[in-house]
Amino acid sequence: MKTNNEVLVDLKEAIQPGGLQSNLGYNQGTSRISIKELHIKKGHHCKLNDILFFCQKIENGEVLEPIEVNQNNLIVDGVKRYFAYKRLKYSFVQVKVSNVFIEEFIGDGFKIIK
Repeated sequence: MKTNNEVLVDLKEAIQPGGLQSNLGYNQGTSRISIKELHIKKGHHCKLNDILFFCQKIENGEVLEPIEVNQNNLIVDGVKRYFAYKRLKYSFVQVKVSNVFIEEFIGDGFKIIK
């Protein structure tokens, strides 16, 4: 049985950004992990306007699709969403794990091998 302090800590985690909202919408085949566990391919960057666009969607209450990662938590799809969540100081995000690895970085995208 949990003590009042343990329940309060659980409640704080649920209502913080990325807490309760991340359990809505996309939940089949997804998991909730710490944003600190995600990795980005070296050299990848995003335009600030693109990140701010996703920040606005999140702040408006839209449920974005989960960030797709490979088995090593390297982001395969969703880098802009990742930066938006990070900018908004989310602790946890929804991710979808795919069995892919990224062979190389090409221009605005990745060459993905399944």
